[in-house]
Amino acid sequence: MNEIKKPQVMIPGDLISINRNEPATKTVKLGPGLMLLSPSSASSSSSTSPTDQEQVIVTRLGLHGHTQSASSNQQQLWIQGRSKRYVAALGDPVIGIIIAKHAEGYRVDIGTSSPASLDGLAFEGATKRTKPNLKIGTVVYARVSLALNYTETEIECINPTNQKSDGFGEMTGGMLIRHLDLTHCKQLLSPPYKLLSKIGATQKFEISIGMNGRIWCKSNSVPNTVRILQQIQRPS
Repeated sequence: MNEIKKPQVMIPGDLISINRNEPATKTVKLGPGLMLLSPSSASSSSSTSPTDQEQVIVTRLGLHGHTQSASSNQQQLWIQGRSKRYVAALGDPVIGIIIAKHAEGYRVDIGTSSPASLDGLAFEGATKRTKPNLKIGTVVYARVSLALNYTETEIECINPTNQKSDGFGEMTGGMLIRHLDLTHCKQLLSPPYKLLSKIGATQKFEISIGMNGRIWCKSNSVPNTVRILQQIQRPS
């Protein structure tokens, strides 16, 4: 079962401690607004042994989000700001639009200040001879595989743990809405949020939610898809 702790307001320079002796810290995933300090920096700012405790520094103003899964011994940490422009973070699911093609792959608009790069081999089963041939304007669901300052953001349409698509790839048909509140998209992807399950209890539909403020949806008819998207766009 996933547990979400009450958010706290954090400012740049605040430190968050991760105790490696706790069972739930076997795997810790850092989201946007956080950076792991080097062992030397962490030891100089804390009297606790760095082997027992690691320090994460906050890099932007916002709410400290924290989910914890007891079943998988995994924690996720992030800082949720109020920025209207999406800032790519490693592992984020995003919805992109192909805006250019080149020999090795594609340039993709994901709502960041500059386009992301999508390698033609970053798809399930893709080889140099069987790469997908996507057209400009194609909508893709992908995950951020590289997000560093001053370098081009990279995305991929596979799950790196098993090299399968797992829902990533070209999105055909359906409807795409953009410029949604980033916080609302984060809520929709959080396990305790019940809106999608409530809608799914009465009708069948496919949906992909991007952390970049975009949602793609497909159902048995256009009017039904519009109604579903209208429900989803209303923050609870």
